[in-house]
Amino acid sequence: MNVQTSHPIIETVLDAHRAVLGPNYPTLRNHVYRSMNYQRRLLGAETLPGAAARADLADVRLTPVRAG
Repeated sequence: MNVQTSHPIIETVLDAHRAVLGPNYPTLRNHVYRSMNYQRRLLGAETLPGAAARADLADVRLTPVRAG
């Protein structure tokens, strides 16, 4: 299985919220792709439908996380 590191729907959604995500952007992006690749492996699929690509993003609260 080739690890997928980009997907047009994921990139569009994340880019739309980049300012709100601020310094959490790379962490969330990595989490989304890690989850997507894990799902692909479990399903034995090389690609996922758009709905699956959005599934992990659906529950994201786009509010800044404050440290400490």
